[in-house]
Amino acid sequence: FGQFMTATLPSSAVSERDIVLQECSPRSRQPSVDMTEVEAPPDTANWILLRNRCLQLLHGLLFTPRNTVNNTFCEEVVNVLGMDWPLLYMQGHLHPSTVVWGLRVLVVLGSIPALLAKFREGTSNGGWLQDTELVLHNKMGVVLGYQLGTAVPKSRDVHSDALTVPGFQHLAHLLTQHIDIAQVYFLLMALMMGQPVKLLPADPKLDLDNVWSFMFGIPASQSVTALSGRVTLCPQAVTVLLAMVHTMLNQDYKGSETLPEWLR
Repeated sequence: FGQFMTATLPSSAVSERDIVLQECSPRSRQPSVDMTEVEAPPDTANWILLRNRCLQLLHGLLFTPRNTVNNTFCEEVVNVLGMDWPLLYMQGHLHPSTVVWGLRVLVVLGSIPALLAKFREGTSNGGWLQDTELVLHNKMGVVLGYQLGTAVPKSRDVHSDALTVPGFQHLAHLLTQHIDIAQVYFLLMALMMGQPVKLLPADPKLDLDNVWSFMFGIPASQSVTALSGRVTLCPQAVTVLLAMVHTMLNQDYKGSETLPEWLR
């Protein structure tokens, strides 16, 4: 399942960032997509929607019916796919909705201290690459028992050094390419406070009331005494957040109309 989802990711030459997804019409049941000034295959919207549905399904399975984190399932996901697997869905050329879903999965996994330590140290990466050597080196014919074709494409190698990069260093590199997505800031703050949030706020405005209610489910005016045992501060997530703010402050905006809507 994890490798299938990875197969829905386009190459870096295909950008999904400017594709506007719209609701399906009842008659056609096909997603409507605005492809204005976007060079991408016509079925790109279908791949984005399929990928997001799969991420949504996985995200739901990370919780129990009582809306608590399913620790056993989360640990199994990490053992099979690795803590770097959600980062695949935060690459700079991917659709913003995919980035948000990938980060939502990471926030839930990171709410478990043992898994967060693995992510921080980069010691549980690359599980999603298991048994892919035959594909990478064009040896699928060995498995299937016949020659797939006369043309032999160039084999590809995986740089093992990339699988040991500390998680937050990798996360900062990716998220600084998505400073215009409001939901990313909410999710980063949840990761920073160790809160396995399940839903995103309806209002993307970044103010104290919205952030507080999003992470803890109570108004900012309410006493925080009861929350002291629920907060596990993650300094590395603070560093990622500051890196995004630094990138934003150094952007060359030419007026308020060029700012993201939630910043105007």
